[in-house]
Formats: sequence, C-alpha cells, structure tokens
Amino acid sequence: MTSDYDPRRLAREALARARVNGTPYIPPDRFPQHQLGDAYEGPLPGSNGTSKPRLIVPGQEADPEPAPLPIMSAGELMSKYPDRRPAVIDGLLRVGETMNVIAPSKTGKSWLTLSLAFAVHTGRPWLSSFQTRQGMVLVIDNELHRETITHRLRTLAGALNWPTEDVARIDIMALRGRLENLYRLGDDLRKIERGRYALVIIDAWYRTLPQGTDENDNASMAALYNQLDCIADKVGASFALVHHASKGDQSAKSITDVGSGAGAQARATDTHLILRPHEEDHVVVLDAAVRSWPPVAPCCLRWGFPQWTPAPELDPSALRKPNRRQTKPEREDPAQKPLPWTAKRFADTFGKPEPRARGAILEDARLAGLSDRSAKDLLAGAVDCDYLFSWKEAGAASKTLISTVKPADQAPQRPRGGPKKK
Repeated sequence: MTSDYDPRRLAREALARARVNGTPYIPPDRFPQHQLGDAYEGPLPGSNGTSKPRLIVPGQEADPEPAPLPIMSAGELMSKYPDRRPAVIDGLLRVGETMNVIAPSKTGKSWLTLSLAFAVHTGRPWLSSFQTRQGMVLVIDNELHRETITHRLRTLAGALNWPTEDVARIDIMALRGRLENLYRLGDDLRKIERGRYALVIIDAWYRTLPQGTDENDNASMAALYNQLDCIADKVGASFALVHHASKGDQSAKSITDVGSGAGAQARATDTHLILRPHEEDHVVVLDAAVRSWPPVAPCCLRWGFPQWTPAPELDPSALRKPNRRQTKPEREDPAQKPLPWTAKRFADTFGKPEPRARGAILEDARLAGLSDRSAKDLLAGAVDCDYLFSWKEAGAASKTLISTVKPADQAPQRPRGGPKKK
C-alpha cells in the first residue's frame, strides 16, 4: 500500500513547531533513534503506510494536526479588543511590540539603550522626550564582559545623579563567552513568568542569529522576527534590538533602508529607530518609522560621555554628507575664459603707432605665452590684413620695422615667416 504521508514534510513541520513552542518534539517509539532537529532522509522505521505517526510534545497531549487559524468577525474583534495595547515608551513602543535601534558601529547606541533601560525601570522620560511606563527590564548583553557592564551601570547612574538603588534591580543576562542563538534564548525566556518584564533589550541582535544564518536573506530574517513575536507574546514584554547600520553614506536613505542586512528587518519590526550623523561633530539625528503611533518628528542628540542629551537648537535635516571627489571639472566662467589669438588681437596687443623692430614684437609675443611659430604666423597675418605695417629701415642696418600707422614715404613689406600671398 502506498504511504499517505511525507516523512520529510513531517520532520520539517515538527522542527518548526518545536521552535515556536520552545520544547523539542519526541517522535513515537516506533522510530526512537530519529532526531527531528536534523533532516530525515530515509523511510520511517516500523511504518506500514497505513497511518501518520503522531508527534508528541513532552507534558502535552499529542496532536498530529495544527490548530485551525483563528477567524472572527470585525464586530467580535472590536468587542474583544476595544483598546490598543498600553505604551511602554510613549510614541515609540507598546506592550509585545519589537523595536530596532540602528546606528553605525561605535556610535554609542549601547549607552543609548542602557539609558532606555534606566528610564523604563524607573518610569522616567527617555531623552526628556518619550515618557515611559515603569516596569522591570531585562538586558541581554552578548558583547560586553560582566566587569564592563558593571562599570557602565555605575558610570551612567552617576552622570544622571541617580542613586545606585534606582537601577540595581535591572536584570542582566551577560552572555559573552557563552552565546546563545534566538531559538535557545527563547527556550529560557518562555520559562519566565508572563508580565514580569516590561522591556527586554538584546544587545547585540546580530549575535543571536543562528549559525549559518545570512542576515541579508529576507526569508531567514522574517522567520527570526516571527520567532521573536512568539517569544514577546509568551513573555508579555516589548523587545528592543540593538543593531548596526550598513557602511557608507546613510543621509540619502529612507528610514527603513538604514540598517545592515535584509529589508525584512525593518518591515517585520513595529518600530525602526535610527541614528544618523549630523553635520555638527558629536551630534546624531534620531528618526523612526512606527507602526502603531503617529509619525515621529526627528530630533538631534548631542553626545557628552556617557550619555546622549537633546539638542533642540540644531536642525535635524542637516545630516552629514560625505565629501565626494569631483568627477567633472567645474564649468568655466565664459567671462574669464581667455580669448583666442587672432591677427587682430595680435595687432592690438603688440602693435604701436611708433615703429618697433620686428624682433622686439616677436619677443613680447613669446613672453605672453605664444610659441615662436604662432607669433610669426600671427604677425604675418596682421600685416596681410593691414592691421600692422612693415617696412625696411633705411641705412646699413636695414631693420624691419612694424607699426600700426602706415608710413607715407615707405612701401609696405610682408614680414618673414608668414604665409605667402597668392
């Protein structure tokens, strides 16, 4: 009898469901050696093809079929969910939503999100602009050593003049040296009591990508954000993801195009918050694209170690642009472009009413930048056109004289070196 199931499809389905639920599936006893975390390439042992194997979740009743997709009328939807989710960061983020925080490497985005953790933990405004709802905060830091995190906590609290007790109850998960990808993190986060945290910060997002994941692949990144949505819904918290911008000029890009990797990262999140360099040193422009809020007005932030502070006196549209090497020469001003040499210009420049020796005129022309050949040709042309007059001086020296005035008692001569008259 022909089998009515596809073992490879079942393996893929089991793996996907295991990731969503955070608990590995255990296959039936008839194929106990099969590990669903790997691709299954052979027939299912012990199967006679008469029925589908049941996939069992430990602690749950086995269910071979996925739950039906929820459908309700618009009236039911409005009755069951009359209000929007409460804000965690007013104007930016609601409960269960995700937010990207994008900036160039080593800009100070970790200090920025640490100040966000302080603000939410104490219920104070963030950056003096965004009111927060007080709640517990979990910072998942996979870049800094524990000693560095401690130093930063104390340094920022001191700069803000906040007692250490105000931030001492922020929870820290320091993972440098024992990195966990998003799926493994999800296993631990789902065990947390729902509603314990208002905000979870992951710094940095790229270090939670499973091995082999290409951050430029839209399908892969969309799947990770789907997983993150499942975790956020289970935990009942908002998530802020610290990520880096791509290299190069960001000033001409739209908000959602800023960020390294696939465009799905900006589309899948609820808030895409970016920092771009301002034309003034040590200043950035904060801008954001939001899903469940009115548009956010861009604002300037000034860096003064160890914190960012608003700079309302600056123009947020003055983004820094790189100095581009000119690819085309500047257009010359026609008024400043040198005139071409003609016989008339030669005569006006070097001719005088008083007779001058031919050699003296040619020397002046060479000093003005003309070649010897050009000077002789232009002189001959000026004589041919009667702009200048040439004759032999009387006497033994017999010099050739040039003047703009025709002498009454001398027959004109054509200077040597010019074109012959036909």
